[in-house]
Parts: sequence; structure tokens; C-alpha cells
Amino acid sequence: GGSPSGFLSSCLHPAVTMARTLCIALALAPAAGFVQPSTSTAATALKADASGMDGIQAPVGYFDPMKLADKVNDQTLLWFRAAEIKHGRVAMA
Repeated sequence: GGSPSGFLSSCLHPAVTMARTLCIALALAPAAGFVQPSTSTAATALKADASGMDGIQAPVGYFDPMKLADKVNDQTLLWFRAAEIKHGRVAMA
């Protein structure tokens, strides 16, 4: 025979391995937040021209820091504008 401690360690081995694997996976999971996203852009017809919309005034002019107009079509851009006006009115109420 073998010693009882050798038997006990061989019985716990899969559980210890699983616990170590789980700890490593949980420790490395937040590192995924530091990976740069892929920058592939698909060529689509969803480009809206917001540079000629009403409300563009000096000194700022055309202001789209998040480049939303490059990602949407004209209908969606008009919906964004209506939502912005609505939220502005609610905020002032």
C-alpha cells in the first residue's frame, strides 16, 4: 500500500488543478480590456452628410467629435438630431 497522505493528494489533484486554472483565468480576464480593438472598417453606404444641416454656426462650425455622421445614414442622423433637441428641452424643463 501507499500512505494515506499520498492517496489524499492524488484525490485532490483535479480539484486543485481546476482551482488554479480558474484563478489564473479570473486574474487575466481584466487584461482583455487593454487590448486595442480591431480597426477594420467596412465600406458601406451609411455615410450621412451633416456638414450642411441647420444650426452650424461660427465660431465652432461643424462639430462632430465622435464622428457619428460617418457611421450612420441620413435618416438615423435626423433621428439623432431630434433626440438631441428633445433631451435638451427636457433638461431645461
